[in-house]
Amino acid sequence: MSATSRLLLFVLFVFFQTNYFSFSQPTTLSIRELVQKFEAKNDYDDTGFAKVSQEMARRDSTFVIATLGEVEKVKSSSHYYYARFFMLKAYQTFRFNLRNQGFLVKKYCEQALAEAYGTGDEYLISSICQRYGELMYASQEIELSATYYLKSEEINQQLGKKAESCAGMWLQLGEVLFHTREYEKSIYYLANGLQNWHDTSGQADYYRIRFWNALGQDYQQMGQLDSALMNYKKSMQIAEKVKDSVWMGINSGFMGQVYFLRKEYGRAKALLEYDYNINKVHEWNIAAYTLHWLARISLGPALVSTPKAIRWSPRPRWSRALPSRSVAAAAMGS
Repeated sequence: MSATSRLLLFVLFVFFQTNYFSFSQPTTLSIRELVQKFEAKNDYDDTGFAKVSQEMARRDSTFVIATLGEVEKVKSSSHYYYARFFMLKAYQTFRFNLRNQGFLVKKYCEQALAEAYGTGDEYLISSICQRYGELMYASQEIELSATYYLKSEEINQQLGKKAESCAGMWLQLGEVLFHTREYEKSIYYLANGLQNWHDTSGQADYYRIRFWNALGQDYQQMGQLDSALMNYKKSMQIAEKVKDSVWMGINSGFMGQVYFLRKEYGRAKALLEYDYNINKVHEWNIAAYTLHWLARISLGPALVSTPKAIRWSPRPRWSRALPSRSVAAAAMGS
């Protein structure tokens, strides 16, 4: 996984966990304040952890490692404290790609979850499960990610949490379920997440572009091409509003796929060429895959309709669109 891709995913899950907490003023947390936040009970949305995580996200590795070293010296009898401390270690280990990163992230997540269960606090257990799911998604551990997201969702349902407080996680869960090919469930969570997610920050539109596109891919996988096209167009409208040329290209490419599948090859070609001309500069893996679709048009659909032909489609490792699975695999259902 490239450093850029890791950063994009880290920004994604930090963004959603801070969705309901304001960080408009710069702050510097003392060790004492950090301990107080980590030991806090009745913090139902775990906003104290979110503030600490946001503070760490602004800092370099030297500061973070030194801070974690100081925090590790603290002697606490609180399971709340250690649940949050181990989760913070997991986040920062992932963020800085430390030695044995994959093993350590899972280890710290497991320790955090064990401590959370030690509290008996369902709100904290749900929060730790959600973050475990986030880190596993960012690590491309899709099955583990789905397991812990769904556990968090199960607890949230039992707690009767409001839809607005769950919307951010639903959007992430919807993406994960796409990757596990549970398209109907993916649609359910993405649609409900978008309906109940009311963030108005500058970054929010970027994520709306992404999730409307993901909905389109779900419908395309299910063969519901009219619904796929409708959702790609919704994603495109937001991309045009914020003048995001890369996403305009991505959505054009997916709409071109739909028109190809409808055998409207002229419209498909124009949209795919638009996508390629933009993303050959910005997103080479998407551009490479778009060339595959253009080749299908040039060579004739009968030639590439066989399983053998499908196997030679390029498989980019990473992309903005549903990033932990290749765009080729997403579109071809392979």
